[in-house]
Amino acid sequence: MKKDIRIKNSKVVGLLMVYFFVSCGMRSNPPGKPDTVPPVIVIKSPSKGDTVKDTINVSFDITDKSRIILTELVVDNKVSKRDTSLNCRVFKFVTDSLVDTFHCLKVKAEDRWDNVGESGVVCIFTKNGNILQRKEKKNERMDGKSEGKLQKSRE
Repeated sequence: MKKDIRIKNSKVVGLLMVYFFVSCGMRSNPPGKPDTVPPVIVIKSPSKGDTVKDTINVSFDITDKSRIILTELVVDNKVSKRDTSLNCRVFKFVTDSLVDTFHCLKVKAEDRWDNVGESGVVCIFTKNGNILQRKEKKNERMDGKSEGKLQKSRE
């Protein structure tokens, strides 16, 4: 009778060990955090290389298993707009103050489990008539000659 109990117990222990090793190899979510996958974001418009001016709509799609709690529009690596509404899929972006050159846009989103996802970068060209002007050096004239003490010493 004792041998039967030992054999049954060893089979149960063996099955538990196999189950333990198999289940450890499977990836599971941490306790209390059912979603570990970041949101997937795709910018629909504008397209790469578009020339824009004034106010544009940056529209995008977000796919995630959980609720999105924060969405950000990032322009030239700086957060330009933030939205905490649940269904944000468009940002109105004013380009008037940007210098006429290429600017890179991306959208970031965070879900309720602190997973953060980013879209791919979309570079656009702004054309609002804002031309980058170089600052003239102090005491330098247009003809390249400097003003000040050096000129006075020649007199």
